[in-house]
Amino acid sequence: MAPNFDPSRGVVFDLAEGRIELSDGDPYLMVPVAALSALAAGQTDARGLGRAIGGKVALRVAKRLAMPIGRSGTMPPSATLGAALRQASIETLVELLGGELAVLGLGSLRVERWGKAMIFVLDPCGVDARADELVLGVIEGMLSSATDREVSAAVVDRSGKTARVLVGNPRAIAFAVERSRDGTFFTDIVRALHGPGLDSSGHEREGGV
Repeated sequence: MAPNFDPSRGVVFDLAEGRIELSDGDPYLMVPVAALSALAAGQTDARGLGRAIGGKVALRVAKRLAMPIGRSGTMPPSATLGAALRQASIETLVELLGGELAVLGLGSLRVERWGKAMIFVLDPCGVDARADELVLGVIEGMLSSATDREVSAAVVDRSGKTARVLVGNPRAIAFAVERSRDGTFFTDIVRALHGPGLDSSGHEREGGV
């Protein structure tokens, strides 16, 4: 007689590491079906998939904060998602956003402050450098939804299983990407953003880059 399927420990969530494992021991990610289908159909790319995931993350965090959600799944005009999330402390947001990312298998999140710059650190990161576009999309999607403005991101450091993602406006991030491609260490990139050539908003100063 064939054995019955035993689902016990078929899926293991390691929230401290932000890792999902099936019985084969390999890591897996949880992805919205609609977003994955769009990728399979060629209607989006890895970054677009990430942004869809990140937007859902922000929405779930808003629900956890007991904010009013409209029937469509979005915040009503009188209480936008960004305004609602901005009422929470940065510690609360990092805790909730990090918890959501961990449940998805994307890793363990913390935030580093470097002057006015903010770096989101996945340590460990649930995916390797081949999926950096996906990671960037997730960070951009959840922060753009949370702040009601366009947020750009760039991986500025990959050390072992750790990924550091700098967030900011498109001009500052374009500067960071250029320096990162030149091999500039991430601390020097952050220092340059605060230096005389380029301010932390990514605007050139007189005599700068």
